[in-house]
Amino acid sequence: MNYLISCWDCKISDSIPLPLPPPVWPGGGGGVTPPDPTLPYVYCPTIPSTILAGSADASVRVLGQNFVNGTHVVWMNGVSMATTFVSATELSFIATHSDRTTAGVETIEVRDGTTVIQAVCQFTYTAAALMTVICPPSPATARVNWPNMPVTINGTGFTATCQVQLNGLPQTTVSWSPTQITFTVQPSTHAVGIETLTVVDTATAVTATGSCPFEFLVALIVPTVNGLFPDMVGKMDPPKTVTVTGFDFAADSVITMNYFDDIATTFVDANTLTCQTPTSLPSTVSIGVMNGGVRTNQSVTTMPFTCVNQPVLNELVPATIAAGGPDITLKVLGQNFGNTARIMIDGAEVPTAHISSGSLTTTISPAAGGPRTIQVAVRLGHPHGTDHDNVWTLTPPSLPFVFS
Repeated sequence: MNYLISCWDCKISDSIPLPLPPPVWPGGGGGVTPPDPTLPYVYCPTIPSTILAGSADASVRVLGQNFVNGTHVVWMNGVSMATTFVSATELSFIATHSDRTTAGVETIEVRDGTTVIQAVCQFTYTAAALMTVICPPSPATARVNWPNMPVTINGTGFTATCQVQLNGLPQTTVSWSPTQITFTVQPSTHAVGIETLTVVDTATAVTATGSCPFEFLVALIVPTVNGLFPDMVGKMDPPKTVTVTGFDFAADSVITMNYFDDIATTFVDANTLTCQTPTSLPSTVSIGVMNGGVRTNQSVTTMPFTCVNQPVLNELVPATIAAGGPDITLKVLGQNFGNTARIMIDGAEVPTAHISSGSLTTTISPAAGGPRTIQVAVRLGHPHGTDHDNVWTLTPPSLPFVFS
């Protein structure tokens, strides 16, 4: 038996014969002509005859002959199916994943009431490839005020038609492999709370085994930096405590150097953080604060922090003078004297003239006292006009000047 199919662009003829499978009827064998061509009978297999277990609903066609509308009904494994009469040669029904979610073979019959009008056809549910989700995703959290960000989930059995969903809402896939999917999450479209991450194959409607929590956290406020003490150290100084002041600091705030190098940070309060100076610093860095470990929550304002060479004392010229004489000019010779360096006498700053990086001068008054020895030292002045005399380590600490 042949059916004719009309076509729009046939090269040989205006129709193409489509052979149907040999008929089968009760008590007969495949391919044998039924004894009464007026009897209803069914062709096996159905179309389709195989479906993925647990997949989306599928329409199944049952082809045959002499079907009667309202009389003949498809039965599947002994259960009457909602049957659509298409024509005297075709019935159809919907196979849903609720019919069978595991692999196996079921029977298809066409009945007139309780009478089976033909031998059964086989309908096969094939096992779906195992698709699983491995928790946690990376990352597993996002702040609700963060910009769009990529998230990666690992697993098995992923395909090009797999889709990540958060609380059932589809997310945009960036890339995929059989063991990994990267998707884009839009934190601004979510509320604070924990959502469920699942993976669904949109081609089969199969949901991967396993789901992961994904948490949306409260928004972080961008901090502001307005103070730094000290903001200058010598390159040979031991580690020193630096205090950063500002506002909107949090327990997870981190002091940053040049925006990228994070420094171990102690949270004091919402306005104060401290850290230790690193063992190696460039000449000048920008000190800022970042909240929540995210660059987008880094302070716009920063403070300059300077690391300079230590001044080195070599010689006092003169190094001794008679007590009670007139004022003299004392030359302090050495190295690394910046233009803010200051001469210290017995720990007190005195007016200083910067001659060069190796020479400073000040005025000494021998008449101010009798024979004695004073200590002359140099420390770095603050380049912005404020001196921190508790900060500097001098090399050597001082040289003696003798009034004889």
